[in-house]
Amino acid sequence: MQRQEKIELLKSLIRIDSDDGNELAVAELLATVLRAHGVEAHLDPYGDHRANLVAEIGHCQTDRVLAFSGHMDTVGQGDKPWHHEPLGAEIVGDLLYGRGAADMKSGLAAMVVALIELKEEGRLPSGALRLLATAGEELGTTGSH
Repeated sequence: MQRQEKIELLKSLIRIDSDDGNELAVAELLATVLRAHGVEAHLDPYGDHRANLVAEIGHCQTDRVLAFSGHMDTVGQGDKPWHHEPLGAEIVGDLLYGRGAADMKSGLAAMVVALIELKEEGRLPSGALRLLATAGEELGTTGSH
């Protein structure tokens, strides 16, 4: 992936209002990006506007799986004023501001980029490398269950 495409992925994630209970749009965006790069991804929907995402690369010649996980929901915007628009994905210098930029949309973007780049470089494990993006981390860890 080119640098600008990585930045646009993160900006797109930040712009999605994904308060706990509203993660489906994040899962759909990630699945679309992964599939566009030839990475197998599927959604595990549950409830209104909720879904987990599972994506995987590898040769699957063994039953070995290395899984890594991140969550798609964010805390609410709260009632304190923001210095930058919470869903604005504004870049100032080398910093990107927005709700979820540090926890955990940047981490999700990095995981997605890692899967894509490993696949595109042909650096696939003999087993499987699996991304688990879960809903509901902020309240009750429902996606993890």
